[in-house]
Amino acid sequence: MRENMLKDVKAFFPENMDTFEPQRKKIFVLTHELSLTGAPVVLTHAVRMLKNDGWQVVVVSPSDGVLKQDFLRDGIPVFIQPDMDKNDDWMRLAADFDLILVNTVVPFRQIEQLRNFKVPVMWWLHDARSGYEDYLRHVLPETIGDNIHTKTSANICKDSANLTSSDNTNSLTS
Repeated sequence: MRENMLKDVKAFFPENMDTFEPQRKKIFVLTHELSLTGAPVVLTHAVRMLKNDGWQVVVVSPSDGVLKQDFLRDGIPVFIQPDMDKNDDWMRLAADFDLILVNTVVPFRQIEQLRNFKVPVMWWLHDARSGYEDYLRHVLPETIGDNIHTKTSANICKDSANLTSSDNTNSLTS
């Protein structure tokens, strides 16, 4: 099971990431919260696997939660920045990483801030149906930057939002 999960997690990253030396692989993980809900819990497993695979991982969230202690116990730094929507200070830290992983559709405002940022972004969409149907599909950006690559885990993610990059190569349905 672990090997399958690690394979799935690695599938989110650009092909050339495997050529980096383990000490150089740094990933900035942005999640909307650190609660014991579905997507953040799944993220903890992915982050642990990345760390065990040689990645240097930092987790950033606008809100604190019980999972922060799990990350810290595993030796993974966590930064809480409540005002991420209002400023881009967190992007100075992210600029020093090889890859940014954005967990779920909820941080769509940060996706807008990361449009055409110099660091590649993997936007991991694995949210519950209700989030898309009730709210999120009405507020998602119409286009995403060419540096943003999406990975979806369910048809609801593909069917409920229709994002494309400016050159139409990074669509949400890819």
